[in-house]
Amino acid sequence: MRNLVAALMFVVAGLFVAPAGADDSLYQRLGQREGLDRIASRAIDLAMSDDRIKEAFEHSNIPRLKTLLAGQFCQLTGGPCKYHGRSMEEAHKGMNVHDMHFNALVEDLQQAMDEEGIGTATQNEFLALLAPMHADVVKP
Repeated sequence: MRNLVAALMFVVAGLFVAPAGADDSLYQRLGQREGLDRIASRAIDLAMSDDRIKEAFEHSNIPRLKTLLAGQFCQLTGGPCKYHGRSMEEAHKGMNVHDMHFNALVEDLQQAMDEEGIGTATQNEFLALLAPMHADVVKP
């Protein structure tokens, strides 16, 4: 199921409203804000060195991107953060993102979570929350 959830990235500068009743314990299991900061930062670092997608980040403000992504993760997982970035659709408009790009970013995110010692069940729960973004990011 690792590649199945082609679900995230370019979550870079998007807006996602946490679903009602988002599980606060997921936020805790991912290390709270500090853990999410590390996961977001490492995922972006991995993406920037990933030949499949690194060019998508060439003109990005990387520190800002990492901060926005961590804030989005925090809100999505039931943490105390409010995300104020652009919508996923707006942020990725004209980027020509395909499934391969999306999947590559998800793999980089999974590696970042592996490095943080996040278990597979928790990773899958998190990725399931990110999966709906696929429709706004990947455009045929």
